Amino acid sequence: MFEILEHKGETAIRASGKTIEQAFEEAGKALFSVMVSLDSVEEKKEINFEVSGTKLDELFVNFLNELIFQSGINEMFFSSFKLEKIEKNENFFLKGKAFGEKINEEKHDLGVEVKAASLSGLKVDEKENTVQCVLDV
Repeated sequence: MFEILEHKGETAIRASGKTIEQAFEEAGKALFSVMVSLDSVEEKKEINFEVSGTKLDELFVNFLNELIFQSGINEMFFSSFKLEKIEKNENFFLKGKAFGEKINEEKHDLGVEVKAASLSGLKVDEKENTVQCVLDV
């Protein structure tokens, strides 16, 4: 489950799941729901990615920014995500897949371009499996 929040004139997202990994996946959906109607994005192609961070909240922001990066270099919108279990060694680490298709302005109902996920309003709660941050649009 995810929701879009208003945050002092900015756009913020909050997501939750049964696990922290599912909360991250839902946050990915929330991120792309700001940019495009998710119903218009088919899962035609998958992109693999890896992300790390020194803390779990840093991993979360890095994850969202990696999705923005992958969207830009692959010229794709994503509508779903699948993450492996987040690992903790010296740093936090995750591997995942993003599913979507090439951007098509005639097909996709476009929203607002997201430039980055920020540290503003950042909250990651492992006990409640919820995540939240402000997006730079």
